[in-house]
Amino acid sequence: MSILMTILYEHHTPTPWIWIAFIATVGVCAWLYLRYLGRKWTTLALAALRLVFLLLLLWCLFLPQRKITRTEVRRPRFVVALDRSRSMLMTPDDQQSNRWDSALGMLDLSWPDVVAASADIDAYAFAGELGAKTSVDTLNTLEANGETTRLRENLARLRQRYTGQEVVGCLLLTDGRDTREAYADWASDDWPFPIYTVRLEEEGLWNVEPDIHVDTITTPRRVLVGWDTDLRATISAEGTQGQPITVRLLRNGSPIDETAVVVPAEGGSRDVLFRLTHDAVGSDTYLLHAQPYEGESHTNDNQLTASVQVVDTRNRLMYAEGAPRWESKFLTRVLRANRSVQSLVFIRGPEGKFITFGKRGSMTLDMTESQLNAFKVVILGNFSAEELNDDRARSLLQFVTTGGSLIVLGGDRAWSAEGLVRTALNEILPIARPGHADPIEGNFPLTLTPEGAGHEAFLTDDETWETLPAVMSVFPGSRIKAGASTLIEAETPHGKQPVLVSQRYGAGKIVAVLTDSLWRWQLNPVDSKPYQRFWNQMISWMLPEESEVEDETLQIFSDTELIFLGDAVRLSARAGGYTPEELAGAVVQCVLKMPDKREIPFPMQADDVVTATGERFSGFMNEITAEMPGMHEVYATARFADRTLQSEPLSFYVKPYTPEAEPRPADVDLLKRLSAASGGRFCEAAELDGVLSNLAVHQIDEERVTYATLWNTHLILTCLMTFLSLEWTLRKVRNMA
Repeated sequence: MSILMTILYEHHTPTPWIWIAFIATVGVCAWLYLRYLGRKWTTLALAALRLVFLLLLLWCLFLPQRKITRTEVRRPRFVVALDRSRSMLMTPDDQQSNRWDSALGMLDLSWPDVVAASADIDAYAFAGELGAKTSVDTLNTLEANGETTRLRENLARLRQRYTGQEVVGCLLLTDGRDTREAYADWASDDWPFPIYTVRLEEEGLWNVEPDIHVDTITTPRRVLVGWDTDLRATISAEGTQGQPITVRLLRNGSPIDETAVVVPAEGGSRDVLFRLTHDAVGSDTYLLHAQPYEGESHTNDNQLTASVQVVDTRNRLMYAEGAPRWESKFLTRVLRANRSVQSLVFIRGPEGKFITFGKRGSMTLDMTESQLNAFKVVILGNFSAEELNDDRARSLLQFVTTGGSLIVLGGDRAWSAEGLVRTALNEILPIARPGHADPIEGNFPLTLTPEGAGHEAFLTDDETWETLPAVMSVFPGSRIKAGASTLIEAETPHGKQPVLVSQRYGAGKIVAVLTDSLWRWQLNPVDSKPYQRFWNQMISWMLPEESEVEDETLQIFSDTELIFLGDAVRLSARAGGYTPEELAGAVVQCVLKMPDKREIPFPMQADDVVTATGERFSGFMNEITAEMPGMHEVYATARFADRTLQSEPLSFYVKPYTPEAEPRPADVDLLKRLSAASGGRFCEAAELDGVLSNLAVHQIDEERVTYATLWNTHLILTCLMTFLSLEWTLRKVRNMA
């Protein structure tokens, strides 16, 4: 370390003016002393005190300060990370040294002394969790007894710990075997420092016996009834000589599909894909089984199970129609093809009985408030006031007021003088029909109004809505109510007439369609399919926002889907639609259903829930240990105030073995990928010492500057006051002016 000290002057008054003022003051004082006090020893004493005072004042006027520059050499860091999981003890036979002994041997070479001469060495051991910083000597005293590696997580912790610091490299002593990562793509990420890896066992030591294992199953764990989803699995194998592997998929114990996959003779992984259909609500358990190869001794990893919860969509739609017509024919097709909603269609059939399409269950056309609460959107067809009746009209009025969406498709009965205007619905209709004019027929061009062009039902990135297909009928004579918006107009002999009108009422939305020939759009010979697109976009706008339907929901999550015996599983629960204040004092617990059908309750404590995207919400947490292999199911309940919420069940499968104890060779490909992606190097055991001893370590000179004032100090200020006091005292004692 070197130190440089300089004196700076911070005064802003020009230096010559300060000197002129000082000399003038000294001259005046000298003349006054000689003129009035004479040449006496007391005069000389007073003059000396005054001169010293003026010299100190001159020093203060220059505002001097001391600048001290210290130049220090900042040593970079070199990190050593040692894997102490049980897989490091694996060896093909008792005659060979294991990976742990090889790793400790790498620490006994000469490179630590060479690197320590120019860099600080920070050492860590990890197995599941990253240990505290220690020394290389301490690593030699540890044992390899960890149950899991979690290599990716621990490297991420090292990355975070050394953010903003100069790291010349990281020696990673591991076999690359991990329990949490089925794919090695993560190793190719960008790393902030070079990672040096080393081969801990000789190549070709292992006699690879046939071994097939199912690594992962990836599929949505919560789907809507009627959806089709993909189930993708990764099959790994060694020693199969490139022979086809039969993979079977079973649902709830019954085979549903089968395929064959070929893994290269040298070993590797392949993905298989199955298409799943979900026709009924419930919980389905899928088991993927890879047929064992002849001579395979470890078959406990040849199958994997996943559970899929099939739920009913919250976005339900009901379409009620009178007598069948062209509009109902084409609209029913569009609704049944729309996967964003679950539609229930009522159409009047022979003898006045209604025919239904969709999952009806106990639903009727009574349209009571409790029945309508199950729907988000209602499409009301061609009903007169008598057919609809007052009870249904009042229920629909309440449905819209409290947040539901209503589309009045109308028709010659609905828009007649005896139609909907004579019901309670007239209060919320976006139009008034004082004239009740009969429909006019012809070929009427349609145009979007300025409000329609900006409406979500007509947003597009192509030319779909630049030219609207014509309609053949319009119900004229409607007056737009205050607060309503006309979205589409028709050019008729009677002038422009509204065709599509929307309005918000209460917490809901309502749309009126003033034509019974919108179905003609379906016959328009263009690729954009305007009829289907219009209804899909209109329904999407009519559906409530996600935030509006989150109330009274409780969701439960796990922090991982790949779980082995002995692993800790973090379960988190979140109540949607409630503030932390509303949840204060809530009693939350999760109930774990074990594979042997036992149910064990666990209390959950208030904690933050962090999603995969990094969002943080107030929620509840508990951590359990996987103590039994097989399929587990867990659900959460929350009790607060006068409410009780229960989540949909979450299923997870605990694998019946620990990969850390499976005899397998080191994953050299992963180690090579890590070193290549980080700018480090994969080393053979014999070359590691030379590679690390020749690291280019650049030390950085870092300057630290400190400042100290030389005038605004207790000593200077005390001297100033002392000299003035002595001069005044001497004058009084000698009785001088």
